[in-house]
Amino acid sequence: MGGTSGNEVEYPDVRVKDPDTGKPNRKNVASYVAITRESVNIPDAYTADGFDFSGTREFDQTTGYRSTSFLAVPLMPHQGAVIGVLQLINAKDSTSGKVIPFAEDIEGFVLALATQAAVALENQNLLNAQRALLDSFIELIVGAIDAKSHYTAGHCARVPEIAKLLADAACGEDSGEFADFLMTDEEFYEFRIGAMLHDCGKVTTPEYVVDKATKLETIYNRIHEIRTRFEVMIRDARISFLERQQNGSENEEKLQTTYEADVAKLHDDFAFIANCNIGSEFMDDDKKERVKEIASRTWL
Repeated sequence: MGGTSGNEVEYPDVRVKDPDTGKPNRKNVASYVAITRESVNIPDAYTADGFDFSGTREFDQTTGYRSTSFLAVPLMPHQGAVIGVLQLINAKDSTSGKVIPFAEDIEGFVLALATQAAVALENQNLLNAQRALLDSFIELIVGAIDAKSHYTAGHCARVPEIAKLLADAACGEDSGEFADFLMTDEEFYEFRIGAMLHDCGKVTTPEYVVDKATKLETIYNRIHEIRTRFEVMIRDARISFLERQQNGSENEEKLQTTYEADVAKLHDDFAFIANCNIGSEFMDDDKKERVKEIASRTWL
């Protein structure tokens, strides 16, 4: 059970402190070793004094096992803090195979083993702590990015969830292009980090670029500059109409019709550009060509 077996440990935890009194729990062997930092060697749990082995007896009754000899040593890395307890049960005679007490000369070997185990466990805890710190830092960056603009708020938080759904779906395929596609836990972790940080450049991008309500917005919406250009062209059309009308060499009704059509076209073109500036519309090829046509006009 436990470890990499995939089977959860169903037995109750050994408490270091008594839940009722709050005092150190010295009744269990494991908790006693954790508190005192001393090794405990018990020849027979059923006849030993000073410790509560009722849980051991219940375990034996449930499983049919017979817990006899115990050797418990503290797991202490170089810093000296106890991070666990290594408990061995039922030493066996190498020739007869019978359960015997743990010999005193074996304790030194077990202590050395426990030290190595403590160092390995501490290193793993440090790596897990570093990963937790990295994850927290990444979540902070993601939160900062999403907070920069309410127009894109929640985007960086949603992308990893959608990316995971896509990856799970690809891994679950048993036919077609993704039939052989699989990802390990480490690859899934890297994939998730990449999805979370896909927009990390926005942290240093100016707010007036990120916080865009429209396509033309920087510090303010520049659609008004475009409006000015159309107003100038409408003014020029008016001036041209009046000058040609004053000249008197052309049909006045035709001039009026042409002028009104030109002004109506300018109003319609500006309304089209203003709608393209919203940012949520779909730009097909015809609309793109119309934008290029409008952009080709000159003005002073």
